[in-house]
Amino acid sequence: MQTILVVDDEQRGRELLSLLIKRILPNVNIKEAASVDSAVNIYLEEKPNFVFLDVEMPKRNGFEFIKDLVQNGLTPKVVFVTAYNQYAIEAIKNSALDYLLKPVNEEDLRMCINRINLKWQESNENEKILELLTRMKLNHRLKINTRNGFEVINPENILYCEADGNYTTICLTAGARLITPTTLGIVEYELPKGEFYRVSRSAIINLSYLKSVNRKARICRLQVGSITYDIALSLARIQELSNLFNS
Repeated sequence: MQTILVVDDEQRGRELLSLLIKRILPNVNIKEAASVDSAVNIYLEEKPNFVFLDVEMPKRNGFEFIKDLVQNGLTPKVVFVTAYNQYAIEAIKNSALDYLLKPVNEEDLRMCINRINLKWQESNENEKILELLTRMKLNHRLKINTRNGFEVINPENILYCEADGNYTTICLTAGARLITPTTLGIVEYELPKGEFYRVSRSAIINLSYLKSVNRKARICRLQVGSITYDIALSLARIQELSNLFNS
């Protein structure tokens, strides 16, 4: 019996996709995971035939699931499920891997299953996965327009971003600041999903550097080495931010 792993942080999304799969493949064994860490553990234990993997998830995204398994010497057969990440879609298409757009419907899923059964009989999945990881690494480098031209930076080097009218100040972990003639909303769209969080109308933080949240003072504290930064936090975002760390 085939085993399929469905990975999505949204319960409704997991249940709907599992239901549709069952309609098409009634004898399949379906496992579900709500996070990357859980998905990796299930994959290592169950060795599913293939995986339907949500791209945008909090804490760790779908590509980190791939990286974890590749580092363990495994090559998962993956169908990526995404709502909007254009960088991800282009990387997946260029690597000849399959994907589905949310919301998933039964006809698209049926066609996808027919395609992957054919493709995976005649393809080198390992080469495709490695090519995808290379493309995602390149895609994750951001071009930041400046007054004099542009700079290319890695998102992991961004500490936080602050709005200043139609401009945005990007504060880097090394202490440098870039000013871009771009609104915070556009900057937010370009940042990797799940790694950054908009704590107010005027600020976005890198979750990797979040140290603490003070509910009373409504601030979140970021830390790089021994240096800390306090960023104002919207009251409405405090619980949402807390929920990101509940898995």
